[in-house]
Amino acid sequence: MLNSIFNNKLIYSFLILISLIILFSGFDYIDASSEANGTMEVEANILGFGNASEIPDVAIEVPDYIFLGNITKENPVSNGSNKVYINNTGKVNVTITPQLADPDEEIFKWLFFRRITTDNWQKIGNYSLNIEQPSAGSRVRSKYCYMKLDLTNFNGRIDKDIIGHKADVIFYAMAA
Repeated sequence: MLNSIFNNKLIYSFLILISLIILFSGFDYIDASSEANGTMEVEANILGFGNASEIPDVAIEVPDYIFLGNITKENPVSNGSNKVYINNTGKVNVTITPQLADPDEEIFKWLFFRRITTDNWQKIGNYSLNIEQPSAGSRVRSKYCYMKLDLTNFNGRIDKDIIGHKADVIFYAMAA
């Protein structure tokens, strides 16, 4: 009988030992997997938490549509006299930066801007325009810039004529 109790205790001890080994090896597995981390960047604009008088009144108006004309293989540059009028209708000075709404757009990423005819052309995304706030008693202050499409350095593939190709340009306005 003593021998049977000893054998049962030995079996129970062995089972407990096996259970502990399995349990602790599971912790090692969990710990090892927690070291394989991933990183994610998040971004948000946090607005309106301060005093309402501290929030700048930024507002602009831009044309709904501009036609750049016909671009051909022989003449890959649109007319550079396309004026884009931008109105500051807010209450602060602003800096305007045009960007393509679709960053994968291949043709209109070759849009260029300049303020006056003696300025150098700057590619969309690299160009900014400052507009002062409207003067006292006025609701708007306008400025214009020139815009052209220049496919001279375009290295994509165009296999056929494209009629009516369009893209959206967002004019981002920030208080200056």
